[in-house]
Amino acid sequence: MNAGKLSDVRFAHWMKKSQETRNFGAWKKFPARDVCRCCDATACPTNLSVIRKVGLDIREGRTTAQDVTRAYLAKIRQTDEKVGSFITIQADDAIAQAMSIDEKICRGEDPGILTGVAFAIKDNICSSDSFTTSGSRLLEVHRSPHDSLVVSAIKAEGGIILGKTNLDEFGMGSTTENSAFGVTSNPWDMRRIPGGSSGGSASAVALKQCAAALGSDTGGSIRQPASFCGVVGLKPTYGLLSRHGLVAYASSFDTIGPVTTSVEVGLSFFSVPILSSLPTL
Repeated sequence: MNAGKLSDVRFAHWMKKSQETRNFGAWKKFPARDVCRCCDATACPTNLSVIRKVGLDIREGRTTAQDVTRAYLAKIRQTDEKVGSFITIQADDAIAQAMSIDEKICRGEDPGILTGVAFAIKDNICSSDSFTTSGSRLLEVHRSPHDSLVVSAIKAEGGIILGKTNLDEFGMGSTTENSAFGVTSNPWDMRRIPGGSSGGSASAVALKQCAAALGSDTGGSIRQPASFCGVVGLKPTYGLLSRHGLVAYASSFDTIGPVTTSVEVGLSFFSVPILSSLPTL
């Protein structure tokens, strides 16, 4: 048998196995019609870009940043006791940020590309208005004197920080079961893990507790939980986003990246002008 024929046989075999997987494997367990049932059906499936839709609705007066923020905070209150996505919820600060955005809109100002978009931040990324614990009791009351540069960029472009998400202690794990502040569950099946170490961020996005989240990735800590939770996770090229303000695990590999509901939302994050000018520390 020549090489071409052999390739045809292998391709046919692969196609057969692929079809069997679709018929009898994981695809059958989670049919497309059930995807929205798992999460908040009002937020999917048509909103390809939450960032664009939320910003447009706020600018055109169909809603306010405060209403959007309160809706996400209500979702967190309803669901997080079972799922455990968050370590810290910054409700008062989030409402204050939303009020500031609404005031700018009333004055005819543009708050930025991320207007009214509600973010969750992995709790190894520093923010000055909340504790940064890295999932450890050692840092339980640690408050950073400054924001990480990516958090500063989100705030500067009108984004709203809802809180800090759970992770394996110091990012050293792949299940989000090894946090000093409890276990995070997979929102698709509470008996299963969400992956890690950015499991809190992936779980929060999958459950529509936020519009988007930030995680960190050293050897798969964004990509693996994103795949477990059925969302989009990206480890950017090293140095594309500044890791200034990220609690280090392995400095020459650590990266900060987005966890989102779609590729379009993830790409929108990189359209923030300030991010392209951040020092790549």
